[in-house]
Amino acid sequence: MNTLLKCFNKKMLVAATASVVLGMGMAGNASAAPYSYAVSFNDVFNWSITDFNTGANIPVLGPAYTSTAHADLNGAIIIGGGIGTNAPIQNLGTAAGADNNFNKIDRNGFYGTGDAMIWNPTHATNIGETYVEGLGTGSGGGVNGLNGGIVLNAPTTILFKFDASPYLEAQTTGTHLGTDWAQAAINFTIALTDIQGNPVFNWSPDGSGNGLLGANVLTDGTDLNHSLFADPLNPGPLLWGCGGAAEPQLGAGAMMGAPTVCGFSATTGTQGVPIALAAGNYTLSVQMGERVNASIPEPGTMLLLGGGLAGLAFTARRRAAVKA
Repeated sequence: MNTLLKCFNKKMLVAATASVVLGMGMAGNASAAPYSYAVSFNDVFNWSITDFNTGANIPVLGPAYTSTAHADLNGAIIIGGGIGTNAPIQNLGTAAGADNNFNKIDRNGFYGTGDAMIWNPTHATNIGETYVEGLGTGSGGGVNGLNGGIVLNAPTTILFKFDASPYLEAQTTGTHLGTDWAQAAINFTIALTDIQGNPVFNWSPDGSGNGLLGANVLTDGTDLNHSLFADPLNPGPLLWGCGGAAEPQLGAGAMMGAPTVCGFSATTGTQGVPIALAAGNYTLSVQMGERVNASIPEPGTMLLLGGGLAGLAFTARRRAAVKA
């Protein structure tokens, strides 16, 4: 039994030591600096709210539009709203940028950036992008929102319709003992409630054609509530858009209007059955958001972990030797 224990502890020591050596080798390999990268983008246009039976436009009363953006590099956070000016973070990147060109930077420098803009009542765009190389953390994103009222003078089946060109990308080299990662995520929701606050329409397009509550989905081009996660087991590049995982990868500066376009439409009702809402007042809420996160952790953390494991293995070995 003691011989078996000694053999086991020896293997533990060898494995832990190998982890330390591996971490040191990766930390010292300047020719292959690890990186994590993610971008999330969505352009929504041709937005309309109409009477499903007559095609008449249904106006949104007192609409309140909001656009916010955020970005982070190594814990330095900047949050912006509306149309402002580009703000530097530690002279390494751009946060809450308001250049509103939404071009893909594509692994150039060390940055986190976010941008969002509602161009007009039928068109909105937002983006988040971050690139971290060597060591650090980054994030970015943008959110556009609409809140307003809808008044129906008679029972009406409401049709929501729009086009979108979403794009997600995540990639990492994953060289720090399995701890490097990058994430890109997107979300889009439409909610309608009655005067008592009861939900009568709730739709988060997911590409499956299923509504959550009171939604009769007609066309559902892709998942607008999706997330990609790249790590050493799945480093990427991971892609998502109207073409699914086969969405063509976009190069630097090729963002606005470049991703594949797909259509979305749904009426009030239950799946397969359009249903008219009763006359009355309703509250509409629409939100679309993009966010990205990336991390390259401190190699020293991995070395400490490996050293701790080696120490535990060595201690166990000594105890076994004493007992023998």
